[in-house]
Parts: sequence; structure tokens; C-alpha cells
Amino acid sequence: PLINLSKTAVSIATAFALSLGVTGVSVAQEFDTEFSAAEYSDAQLAAFAATYIEFAEIGMELEVRMATVETDEERMVVQMEAQEAMTAVVEQADGITVEEYNAIITQAQTDMDLTAQIQAQIDLIAPAAPE
Repeated sequence: PLINLSKTAVSIATAFALSLGVTGVSVAQEFDTEFSAAEYSDAQLAAFAATYIEFAEIGMELEVRMATVETDEERMVVQMEAQEAMTAVVEQADGITVEEYNAIITQAQTDMDLTAQIQAQIDLIAPAAPE
């Protein structure tokens, strides 16, 4: 995985990102091109990494809050609050669009070179804690 986060937090961040707009696959098809890791600038990958980290943090908070809710209504409120927070992250993201984010996260699932480049950007922003 990209950074050392719970699988649930990463899944939430990924699923939400993909739900915000078109998927990377459809972006590539729309432009009739395939992207490679070399085609993303360091600035785009840095913006992606910053957004990814924020999504993951919201996902971790959601996971903690969901463990304490008792009713479906409370669960729905917590999910809506997380969705609103993630929407705000995307709308305020500097240097990356929703479509670019989705294209990168989709491609990173199968492109190990791209995943390594993203991990390097994440490490610059949020270095792993020493073990």
C-alpha cells in the first residue's frame, strides 16, 4: 500500500475519490491515450500525495467514529460529514483536478513505477515514523 494506513482508511479514500468524478480509465479512453508514470509531473504527484494523505486522514477519523456509533442514523450522519470533508479537500486542492486525481489513483493500482513515485512524494510530505 502507499502509506502505512489501515486498509479501511485507504479503501475509503480510494472509493470516495473514484466516486467524485470519472475514473482514470474513462479519462484515458476519453483522450484516447494511455498515461505512464513518466507523464505526470512532480508537481502533479506532489498534489496527488497531499490530497491522498488528507483523504486517508479523514478515512481514519471516519473509521474511529464509526466504531462508536450505535444507530444507522448516527452512522449516516458520520458518513455524510466525512463525505463533505473529502469534497472540501478536492475542491480546495491546489495543482490537481478531480479527473487527474482519479486517473492517477486508478493507474497506481497497476503501475508499480507510478506507485513508487507517489510513495516518494508521500514520504517527503509525511515521512514514516521510525520503528
